[in-house]
Amino acid sequence: FIPYGNRYWPQIIVLGSGDEEPNHSIILRNIEGISKYQTIALIKYAFPGATDKLKENTEFYVCEGNRKLAKGIITAIRENADI
Repeated sequence: FIPYGNRYWPQIIVLGSGDEEPNHSIILRNIEGISKYQTIALIKYAFPGATDKLKENTEFYVCEGNRKLAKGIITAIRENADI
């Protein structure tokens, strides 16, 4: 569970990219709860220069090490979102 408003720095696996292991760090911040196991969150790469694979309708796994914690989907792109 990621508290609302707090920033969380996991790694991700972008589905369809051919990656099997987490290889990108992101910053994730929950902003709205939908249900017990679903939230709306803002995400961005933690480090500049990462290959931008976060496009609309992209699915990904949120990971800690090799452990998959959650599955997400990019539903909209916001430029300069305050994360």
